[in-house]
Amino acid sequence: MRILHVINSLVVGGAQQMLVKLVEAQAGSEVQNTILCFRAGPLLEQIDTSCVKVIDLAIARNRSLSQIRRGIRGTIDEQQPDLIQSWMYAANLACSMAGAHHNHPLAWNIRHSVSSLRHEKPGTMVSIVASIPYARTASAIVYNAHVSARQHEKLGYGRDRTVILPNGFDVDRFCTSDALRSSARGAMGLATATGPILGHVGRWHPQKDHRMLLKAFKRVKQHLPDAQLLLCGPGVDSGNRALMALLEQDQLQSSVVLLGSLEHTEMVYRALDLFVLSSSYGEAFPNVLGEAMACEVPCIATDVGDSASLIESLGLVVAPGDCDAMAAAMLTQLGLDDRKRTELGKAGRARIQQNYDIKKISSNYADLYAGMIAKHGDSR
Repeated sequence: MRILHVINSLVVGGAQQMLVKLVEAQAGSEVQNTILCFRAGPLLEQIDTSCVKVIDLAIARNRSLSQIRRGIRGTIDEQQPDLIQSWMYAANLACSMAGAHHNHPLAWNIRHSVSSLRHEKPGTMVSIVASIPYARTASAIVYNAHVSARQHEKLGYGRDRTVILPNGFDVDRFCTSDALRSSARGAMGLATATGPILGHVGRWHPQKDHRMLLKAFKRVKQHLPDAQLLLCGPGVDSGNRALMALLEQDQLQSSVVLLGSLEHTEMVYRALDLFVLSSSYGEAFPNVLGEAMACEVPCIATDVGDSASLIESLGLVVAPGDCDAMAAAMLTQLGLDDRKRTELGKAGRARIQQNYDIKKISSNYADLYAGMIAKHGDSR
């Protein structure tokens, strides 16, 4: 099967990371993957181009839609794929407008939840709404979360095209042990830490709600003075003036460790006693939550996307933006004895292994593609 994946860029993001994991897991199988991106990015370096062909249109961010359409049509003519898989609103819409569905089965992929359009940036909101009449051109619309699917169906994305394929995780990479935990803490200068270590992984963006997270952590500090918080992600560093002002305002400079953007985030998870997802909107199926669970870290999450169904009874879920509830949940989890936290961590990893191993998810994608290609052949 020759699959052409179309995506706007290869910058670090949840959709891009899932695409990279998918093509890596399918390397050497019957699925031959090619990636077409409108512009490249840091994740290009993580792709084994001996197994996966990457075509970069190198179109600037303020891209011309006509350029993109020509690039998509030209790549389809050149590569002759059996199926086209587009990723996220911009690529979904561009593929449909380019007529990619006329002679090939087209699958859209949506990795975002829409609790309210008013939360969205103007460009994203336009893409979401503009995509509605084009949704019928996709033979399948793949969502990584049930909540996201229901929200888009209400907007007018066809329910008869819905397919749910959750994120998958490399459980060999995201794992832990006493030795790995000790090594991670040592590498981050935390070998002698006497208090609990909490962590958050995510870029600096209003969606991630670092402000609420820091306020909740400040309240935790009133009960656990030695607690520390690790923050990792693009823009989460000392060069961020807004973040530094928040830390100074809450007098947290000495208790919050800013790690910035890291490629090997498994090191962060291994150092933690508790992982916290504080997002206020937009999440569908948070990669970071699954990665933390795979590393046996107990979790707290706000009730966004499919976070609650992922955690189930293995962690705590609070309402988005509720600082009081978040602080209380942190103290509750940190108040558990070591045995109970270990049990929760191991149960969380088992849940990821059983349901969300990238090998299983990549096989599910392959089955979807094979079925769509066969159906398309029968209809010709």
